[in-house]
Amino acid sequence: MLASSLLLLLTLTSPVASLSIPTINEQQPFIKNDHDHNHLHSRFRDIESKDLPAITTTFIEAFGPSAMWHYVMPDFQHHKAELWTCLHAQLEHAWQARSTNSTMGKVITVPRRNSKTGEQEETAVSFSIWNIRSNEAEEQAATSSSFFINPFSPHQLLSTALQTKCGPLLPSTNATRAADFTRQNDAIERKCFTEPYSHQFYLNLLATHPDWDGNGFGARHVTWGQQLSLELEPKMPVTLLSSPAGYPLYDSLGFESVKNATVGMLDGLGELWFEVMRWGWEGEE
Repeated sequence: MLASSLLLLLTLTSPVASLSIPTINEQQPFIKNDHDHNHLHSRFRDIESKDLPAITTTFIEAFGPSAMWHYVMPDFQHHKAELWTCLHAQLEHAWQARSTNSTMGKVITVPRRNSKTGEQEETAVSFSIWNIRSNEAEEQAATSSSFFINPFSPHQLLSTALQTKCGPLLPSTNATRAADFTRQNDAIERKCFTEPYSHQFYLNLLATHPDWDGNGFGARHVTWGQQLSLELEPKMPVTLLSSPAGYPLYDSLGFESVKNATVGMLDGLGELWFEVMRWGWEGEE
């Protein structure tokens, strides 16, 4: 069943009709807040291909401690190098194949000294990936697949990497759990995001390397998305599926809880908790 997540590439190249993405001056703050990063000499900019290795590392270090990863990959800590190679290859492939009209990403970088060359360089330590989703594009994708597969979601990106870039699953992966989790998560996607909205600005991924937590980088990404959603034509809400770790941030930035979405774990391990959240435009439901 993990192989079904290959279908996400169909949606990455689907055009989004009647949408206008404005050009915004990144040197200006979008929403006034207390997160001043000048002392860190950080930059907030578009993702570039050169950022993908650092993004891969941040993805693994940020999501690795989560209950979902430990459920699906109980022993992944002993296979991190293999996982990094697989995930980087999948992320690079997906990023190159994306539709630039509907999928966009941001990084926050800080200066670091290269341990090999001694030169100072810019390193991404926080990133977000966003997707403009429309019923029209998702209905087109549904003609060739059962339903829309959310591009760049943490579990889809991980499962696709394991299935297509690693050959046989890593020894740490519990394939039965992974397949069951994917089935339940896809049902949540369909019921809570695909069906309710004609248009939405969806936050697929948000992660900051643990070494850089506490600097307000997550809020910087989210406030950018909130402002951009107001500039899009048509206007659309910002939507996301929050983990317990991310919930306090989204709640503090004005997101409302729409529905609790739990994923039952096999082997009598209980449930994984997620929250469907939205912010902004209320012109449709």
